[in-house]
Order: sequence, then C-alpha cells, then structure tokens
Amino acid sequence: MMVNDSRGVREHPDIPPSYKGRVKIEGRATLVIKNINVRDNTKFKCGVYGTFLNSLESTVELILAEPPLINLSLGRKYYIEGSPVTIACRASGKPLPDVAWIRNGVLLKKAAFLKFDNISRTDAGRYTCRANNSVQVTSIDTTISVHCKYILTSIFDFLIYFIIYRAPSVIKVSDTILTNLFKSVRKQNSFSNPFRVYMHWSQVPKIHSV
Repeated sequence: MMVNDSRGVREHPDIPPSYKGRVKIEGRATLVIKNINVRDNTKFKCGVYGTFLNSLESTVELILAEPPLINLSLGRKYYIEGSPVTIACRASGKPLPDVAWIRNGVLLKKAAFLKFDNISRTDAGRYTCRANNSVQVTSIDTTISVHCKYILTSIFDFLIYFIIYRAPSVIKVSDTILTNLFKSVRKQNSFSNPFRVYMHWSQVPKIHSV
C-alpha cells in the first residue's frame, strides 16, 4: 500500500485502487487513511525489512464504529386476545448494540424479542425498542393493538347489549332513553341481587281517528 525506503515515501505498485490518493505515511511509520468508510473495516500489516536485519511484521485491525440501525418487525397491525405474540427488534452496528424493550419508562427485558404467551388487553399500548452501543443510543416507538371480545359484567349490561344489538328490528330505543332508564333501575335495586329487576316492554296501540 505505502512504502518508505531510501527513495522516500511512495505508493506501492500493488496498492488497491480504492486507496489511491487516500493514504499516506506521517512521521516514520504512521499510516493515515482519509475519508474512511465501512469498506475500511479490515486488517493492515506493517513490515520492516532490511539486508542485515530479520524481517519484522505486525498486524492491526481497523474497526469503523457505526451507530445502531433498528429493524422492527411487528408481524401484523393487531392481535387477538389470548394468542401468542412475538415482536422482533433487531439492531445492527459496530460495536454490536445491546437491545432492550421499554414500556412507560420501565425496562421490560434486555433482548431483541418481546414475547407474549397469551396476549391480553392490558398488554396493549406503546412500547419502545432501544439499541445502544459506544457510538450512540437509538430508539423507535411502536404501538401494540389487541382486539378482544366484549365482556358483559352484569345483567344490566346484558339487557342493554340485547336491546341495542340483538333486537333492533323489534324495539328501537334512543341511547338517551336507555341511559336514563337503567340509571333509574340501578338506583332502585340492589346489585347483590340484580335478578329482582323485572322489565316489560309492550307496543303502544295506535289511536285511529274516526
């Protein structure tokens, strides 16, 4: 690559084309490379040779540090509650970065994969994947959406659900009427025995004018 002898410092005849004009020797034996790039991540050898001396050689490796680059794989836009889910957050860089998952400022785990054996609605939310090496810290946010079934928590919820979604063609009642009705029912009946509530719906007969 470079030669320093009795004729001075010059480029070696077999210097790689990518290093022509980019390398020089400073002082007695300091190799200087200008405009370094990722292709310069390689080993360089320095050799001292002489007529009356044994040859001396030493090898050094040049490592070009690179900031972390994150590749996030969600798999899909949303997940069904109860299903197994694995989200991958792979990171490249030099040195190889450490990867961690964070939620609401709390460290969940130091790993590239975030796994849920049975994902729950409480797992839905915003997560951060963080990659860190000696160059810098890089992070990326993602949102996990969980679709779940509607759970009826009381007889009142069941009645509302039935009236609105299961029997719309039989009875059509506005949201305001339903809300006021069940507020009144809740006040008059104990939650410990909700089946004491009795409701009856009937059709109002039409009045025909004579």
